[in-house]
Amino acid sequence: MPSSERRINMKIPNAILTQTKGNALKVACKLYSLVNENRKSRNGYEICVKQSTLSKACGLSVSTVKRALSELAEKNIIVNRYRTTRENGHQSSYHYTMAFFNKFFYMRYDVFSYALTAQEFTLYAAMCKLRTNTINSFYQSLNDLSRILNADKSDICRTCSRLIEKGLIVKQLKRTKLGDYTDNTYFVVVRLRGTIKKKRRSRCHHKFTYIISPKFDYVNSCRRKSMHICSESFIGGSG
Repeated sequence: MPSSERRINMKIPNAILTQTKGNALKVACKLYSLVNENRKSRNGYEICVKQSTLSKACGLSVSTVKRALSELAEKNIIVNRYRTTRENGHQSSYHYTMAFFNKFFYMRYDVFSYALTAQEFTLYAAMCKLRTNTINSFYQSLNDLSRILNADKSDICRTCSRLIEKGLIVKQLKRTKLGDYTDNTYFVVVRLRGTIKKKRRSRCHHKFTYIISPKFDYVNSCRRKSMHICSESFIGGSG
């Protein structure tokens, strides 16, 4: 991923969603968001970060972060972790070696600013993994999500409602040809970087936009205001 896009979306391995959930998943996603493709060894990606920094970013206590890190180490998502001793005798921040994975999906980098609970973060991550590249929706129903996450459907429904309230996903009612309502369609709100240019100006201004679906996206709203957008490609989708 280009460095200019690193703060927009983060690259998350598919495998950690099946191996972890809750707070451990949140900490794992934060660690992988810090990965630099140029800093890696034969064993994995090399990261150096304070536990207090992870605590603040994830909205968790330091003790909860420590438990999450231990769980990730047990599951070999963290291949190695160590600290070095400086010349003054003080220990450095922890160094982590994160495992290599082949397939990935993308999540918004700013998701940590939404103060999601463990359940909300797990469901949101699952939706990001399941969504398609072009329309940002997925065909799985709430019953499917319940089976995938091994959770009660009622809990999934309540968590989904909170994600809608926070603006991370959008629900769209769906009808059959007979007029009956069927399973709702859910869209993941995706953040992307584009270029907006007014018709009478030659200067372009960079701006972040949020795309929900082609039916009611930012492009159409701009056209109604006699503006047009020169957008870059979508970022996202499972690998």
